[in-house]
Amino acid sequence: MAIEDILKANKDLKPWRPSTEIERDRFYRSKFEKLFYSHASSCITDICNVSEWACVDQKGSFVRGTIGNEIRFETFDELQDFLIEHNAISAYYGTGNLFTVDIDSKDVARYGNCDRHAMFGLDSEKLDKEETEKRENYIRNIAPRGYPYCFDCVAIAVKNIFQVRDVLIKVGVDEESISTYFSGQGAHLECTDPKMCSLGVHSRMFLAKYLDFLGIPIDKIVTYGENRVFRIPGSLHGKVNRAKVKIIPGDDFDINLTGVV
Repeated sequence: MAIEDILKANKDLKPWRPSTEIERDRFYRSKFEKLFYSHASSCITDICNVSEWACVDQKGSFVRGTIGNEIRFETFDELQDFLIEHNAISAYYGTGNLFTVDIDSKDVARYGNCDRHAMFGLDSEKLDKEETEKRENYIRNIAPRGYPYCFDCVAIAVKNIFQVRDVLIKVGVDEESISTYFSGQGAHLECTDPKMCSLGVHSRMFLAKYLDFLGIPIDKIVTYGENRVFRIPGSLHGKVNRAKVKIIPGDDFDINLTGVV
């Protein structure tokens, strides 16, 4: 899928901004349930079987239980009340043994994968704080202004997640077990195929290194870290006021429709 097919009419993209407390409250009271059941897989909508739930509250604190004392719910209403109570900026579920991949647009920018600011590049890890801030400020002046990536970075993240999907299918993963998402600031993949869910840390690490070799800037902790949490499908990414929604290869993706106000 070509980048230009992912983000339609770039000049018409609406500005991004953080959500307000009122907008988040309204979202979780009136919109979340429909989006959740439209975009989440059955392993997540089966609320009582999810290993844990968490969120970042309106103060920016990460609200999460401890190992052996995770936050769990029996019904959707309990989950909804939890997110409303904390006026959640972002919301997460425990992935358990699911195989997951996160590609963040800021990592696309940081590793120089976007031609609009390839000057950032792979040497970014060696830069001092002043030079890093200088390069990030350059990117923040490209739409969507104020964020450490541009809209092309978002498009590349989506293109990369489809590339990960293709890799999994080529090695025999059941295509129907793979779900791909626009995450709000990038792209996610969730896989429920038993052969992927049963992979141990070292096997996941090997696959993560292979994806890195292909030039795909994945979040390695999400792929093979322990006690992983992932943004809930249908939930709000409050820093950009966008919902996490399922995207399908070959279908048009109108990023404007992910906004919630």
